[in-house]
Amino acid sequence: MKYVLILGLQFKQYKAPATITIQTENRFIDRFQLENNCLPVANAVDRIDRFWLDKLGKSHLLTHPEWAKRWQENSSVFPSFFKVYHLDDHVMKNTLDIKIDNDNSDATNGFMKNSSLIKLSTISLLPADFVKNRGEKYLKITNRIKDGWFKHMRRNHLDEWQARPLYNQRWPVPMYFPIFRKNQSISEGKIETKSSWIGGSFTARFPIKKKHNIRYLGSANSNETGFYATIGMDELFMVCCKDLLNIYDEDQ
Repeated sequence: MKYVLILGLQFKQYKAPATITIQTENRFIDRFQLENNCLPVANAVDRIDRFWLDKLGKSHLLTHPEWAKRWQENSSVFPSFFKVYHLDDHVMKNTLDIKIDNDNSDATNGFMKNSSLIKLSTISLLPADFVKNRGEKYLKITNRIKDGWFKHMRRNHLDEWQARPLYNQRWPVPMYFPIFRKNQSISEGKIETKSSWIGGSFTARFPIKKKHNIRYLGSANSNETGFYATIGMDELFMVCCKDLLNIYDEDQ
C-alpha cells in the first residue's frame, strides 16, 4: 500500500535557519532547512475545496455560524508550509522521528530573550488513495465513522457528553507527542502538543501503529478504544486544502 506522509510546520526564525531531518526506524526520508519565517495561513477556510463536503451534506462544517466562528478564532493554527512524501508501506514501520536542529538564540549566562521557535502543526500519515480525487475516500470514510458514533449514541440512549469517552482519539493528526533532547532518553523527555511553540534542538517521536490494516501515527496519552475523532478543522484543512490537492494526486 502507498502512503502519504504530511508535514505542516510553522517557524519563527531568530538569526540562523533550522534543519529538519525526517526518518523512520529503518529509513532516512529527507533533510531540509527552514530559512525564513513560516507563518500561518490567512483565511484558512477560503483555501478548502468544498466539492465533497457539499456532495456529502457536510458544508455546514465551514458555513454554520458556530463553525465559522471556530475557523476565525483558530486562524493561527493552520500552517502555510507543507511537505508531502509519497512512501511505500514497508518504509512506515515502528517509529517516525522528526529531528530539529535549532540552537539559535541569544542565550548568555543563563538568560535568553530571543530564540527560533518551531510548531509541528500537522504531522500525519494516510493511505495515498484516501486523499486522491479531492479527498473523496477520506471524507466518505470519516462520514461513516461519524454516522456510526451517532447510531451508537441512539442505541444506548447517550447524550454527546456521555459518549465523549468513546470518541477521544484523533485521527489522522495526532494531538500529543513526546520530545527528547540531546543526551536524553525518550522516557526523560516531555509531552508536547501540535499547538506548542518549541525552541532549541530536539527529536519528536511518533509511533507508527496499525489498525484495520491501515498504518497511522499514534498520539501520546491517547486511549485507542472507541471511535476516532476524524473530521475536525485540522483534518479538513489538511485533506481539502487547495494548495495540496495537486500534490496528493501526483503519480504515486
